[in-house]
Amino acid sequence: MRVGDAPSAISILSELLAAAPRHYTALMERGRLYAAAGRQQDALIDFRNAGAAASYKFEPMLELGLLLEDMQDDEGPAALRMAVAQAGRQSAAALSEVLRLVATRRLARRDGAGALEASDMGLQHATTIRSDENEICRWLIRRGEALLMLGRSEEAWSAFSAASAATAQDVLARLGDVSYQHGLMEEAEEVFRRAWLLHPDSAHAAFNLGKILSTRWKVVEAQAALDRAEQLYRAAGNQPMLAEIGITKAAMHWRSGNADAAFNAYSALRKGLVGHAEVPASIAMTSLYSDRLSAAEIRDTHKVLFAEMGSGARKAGSFVRPPLDGRRLRVGMLGADMKRFHPVNIFMQPVLRELDRSRIELFFYHCSTGYDDQTHLARQRVEHWHEVAEWSDERLAVQMDRDGLDLLIDLVGHTSTNRAQVLARRAAPVQAMYLGYPGTTGLPNVDWIIGDDVVTPPELEHLYTERVFRLPGTVFCFAPETDFPPLPAGERTGPIVFGSINNAPKLNTRTLKCYAGVLSAVPQSRLSLRAPSFVDAAAVDHFRAGLRAAGADLDRVEFHPPLPLPDMMAAFADIDIVLDSVPYCGGTTTHQALWMGVPVVSMMGEGFAARMGASFLSAAGLSDLIARDDAEYRAVAATLAKDRTRLAELRRNLRSRLIGHEAWNAVRHTRALEDAMFAMAQGGAHRDANDQ
Repeated sequence: MRVGDAPSAISILSELLAAAPRHYTALMERGRLYAAAGRQQDALIDFRNAGAAASYKFEPMLELGLLLEDMQDDEGPAALRMAVAQAGRQSAAALSEVLRLVATRRLARRDGAGALEASDMGLQHATTIRSDENEICRWLIRRGEALLMLGRSEEAWSAFSAASAATAQDVLARLGDVSYQHGLMEEAEEVFRRAWLLHPDSAHAAFNLGKILSTRWKVVEAQAALDRAEQLYRAAGNQPMLAEIGITKAAMHWRSGNADAAFNAYSALRKGLVGHAEVPASIAMTSLYSDRLSAAEIRDTHKVLFAEMGSGARKAGSFVRPPLDGRRLRVGMLGADMKRFHPVNIFMQPVLRELDRSRIELFFYHCSTGYDDQTHLARQRVEHWHEVAEWSDERLAVQMDRDGLDLLIDLVGHTSTNRAQVLARRAAPVQAMYLGYPGTTGLPNVDWIIGDDVVTPPELEHLYTERVFRLPGTVFCFAPETDFPPLPAGERTGPIVFGSINNAPKLNTRTLKCYAGVLSAVPQSRLSLRAPSFVDAAAVDHFRAGLRAAGADLDRVEFHPPLPLPDMMAAFADIDIVLDSVPYCGGTTTHQALWMGVPVVSMMGEGFAARMGASFLSAAGLSDLIARDDAEYRAVAATLAKDRTRLAELRRNLRSRLIGHEAWNAVRHTRALEDAMFAMAQGGAHRDANDQ
């Protein structure tokens, strides 16, 4: 039953129970619906009553124990031990199922110790009853996940390695998914390749391989696997999976640097996939990369895409909160990207470290299944942490209300694993967008967007459906917790090397034309391009063709695959000047270049994403490196390339100049952000969606 049908289902079951109070099935079903909706106390009552009605069954005690553990009630583990004992007396299959459910729920809750206990019991039981190799591998995967959560990486790799002996397609698919979620991209690809090799006529195996190859920017090879999957799904009449293939293929246009083709493909899919949340979000995200759409058109696209999501939303005034005088502000953050090397994590970790707990009581709602050492670090730094990836929107909204939030800050926007529906239906009296999405969300009931004087100036407020709150300095603070040694000082010799370190979607036709123009304006100069896509020879050929069409001398262009972050930062030593992308500017990479003493030439547009480079350069005292059009972009780059003395001075001294500024000082930035939180909470909601 769909969660949206829960109220009517609960009503029907309640009528049945009024006539038959000990109806076991009705009690269990209503209890599960209550739990999914966040009505935990009501669910506990139903599960206990179901247990009294059928004391010989293990299911009521199982549901009771799982829910109590979710509630962090000390009675939970004891209830689950009773359920395990009851299931063991019933049958070996029942015991296997209970242990599987316990391990899975604990993994979803990121209870590493509890999940390891259940997984080890399941593995021992499977070995005792001589389960087949694939069942053993299922338990090894769960064990590996639990070990990762506990920081025991070497043991986890050992478990995953043993699990790779599986031959069943579903087990290999799960191993690949788990590897992907934990950032083990090469391992995930290897597993999915093995699955397709063993199951060449499996549409799922072909699709999984195609999707991971697409994610890893191996577009041409991904296309072949997806074409095979499409052929098999079409023969089977599997329309939902054909839709998933369409979405994945649209994303490949984006990964190939053709945002407009991706936008058109997603828009065509939307007409036939009403209610599919991923497609509108992808259209919105893709629009930010377009060199065809104006900032006003991007705003209007967002408004149209999400206008209906606020239907039935709560009123801001319906949330009852005590006055702020003399108490901490209760702030929720909704995030999915607290993982190593992700921009949101890079910018947020110092903020979480410096946040003043005497002023702010922070609740973090983690809506991703991915987890690594940076996720663990973020969890340690947060006062209240909820794992909500598996929660329904209704349950999440209930928990947020129970937490008594004064302000909810979204760090996700329309990126993957977003919870846009929760925001649109309003889960807090005041809601704001920060960091995770560089532009207006278009979402009803998102009251504020946090920017600065450059990315969101007063004269451009009309480009946002939210009110704008401006931080001093810049909206993003780059204060890396990893030590990146300064580059060697001194004037570089040889031809000027321009550099670009970006994801391929930013390398659109206009950006390539700008790069070609700079090469033409600076004789003998070279261009070094680095992107994840460039692990794929076909992708390199694609962008070489684009540069050739733009008039670039390809003998002066080099393509490089991605590097681990420390190596990438050190590789700035081989670059004199970074060329920003247009219209979606670099964010993290621009900060990283400046931190290493390498100047950036950027073009300023109208929208948030088109002004990030200008914001950072203004804060760094390098406003003369900001261009307003393509011709000025070429001229600025050419002028800077002639001033080798300045380039050497920047390489030697820029970092020391940055450190005292809010944009590079975590303490000052966090104090300003705390003040913004209070101001937004006190400023109230922008307007309720239903009143617009």
